[in-house]
Amino acid sequence: MDIESLRKEIDQVDKEILSLFAKRMKISKQIAKIKQKSGEKIISTKREEDILSKLKKLSVKKGLNFTFISSVFNLILKESRDIQKKEIS
Repeated sequence: MDIESLRKEIDQVDKEILSLFAKRMKISKQIAKIKQKSGEKIISTKREEDILSKLKKLSVKKGLNFTFISSVFNLILKESRDIQKKEIS
């Protein structure tokens, strides 16, 4: 395999990551509406801890650097919270 083929694969993976990110944010908006109706707070520390704990186990299984994965997902979780706040206000 040559470098251009590999770069095309990376481009495809990047598109998939963006599509999944958009899907996650759309779901976050739906969750915001449910939280608003039920009076639940936007921030759920327990839920976020559970997510990061699961990701840590998956990261180890896949041989990924959890420090990096944690940084990425902390940004994703922050964006989800921000989107939910905007959705409710």
